[in-house]
Amino acid sequence: MGTHQATLVVQTDGTPSSLRIALSGTGVDDGSAVGDTVPVIEYYHTAFDHYFMTSDPTEQAALGKAPFEDWQPTGRSFNAFAVDASAPASAEPVCRFFNASFAPKSSHFYALPETCAQTLTAFPDWQLEKPEAFALYVPTAAGQCPDGSVPVYRLYNNGQGGAPNHRFVTSLDDRAAMLAAGWVSEGAGPLGIGMCAPQ
Repeated sequence: MGTHQATLVVQTDGTPSSLRIALSGTGVDDGSAVGDTVPVIEYYHTAFDHYFMTSDPTEQAALGKAPFEDWQPTGRSFNAFAVDASAPASAEPVCRFFNASFAPKSSHFYALPETCAQTLTAFPDWQLEKPEAFALYVPTAAGQCPDGSVPVYRLYNNGQGGAPNHRFVTSLDDRAAMLAAGWVSEGAGPLGIGMCAPQ
């Protein structure tokens, strides 16, 4: 973005041996530029049969160790944009909700802006914990992701175990395994795409 200048040098066989052409132009942000990315890492609590993901380095450093040793990394992760000036204009902030109404279990939920607003209105027991946890692309209503991004499938445990839980995966095999375990697909298009992550 902004004004840039450069010189194009063309080598020739004649005289002079090279031609120099001055170039200048103004860059425009079309929203496709890739900003700084952060890893969103997934964890699993075996006793609760719950999944949790976070891009927060402090949370990532604490999970898997006492007193949070029950939350172990699954080896699954995807990229997201840091919510700062480097994030592309076409990326949207992802909010994070928390609900402790199902003690001893608790649950988190991540959503793009439209669903965040709907959740605040329809489910007052869900606390808005982070309005901007990270940023991702929004899929089309048909479930298409922009070039340079991968689908993040959203699945819901359908209340199994007495407490809600959502899982967000980029693998179709993981998606199929969750459906076979009684989870349901949520999100855009036939495959239930919740968000689109930068590659």
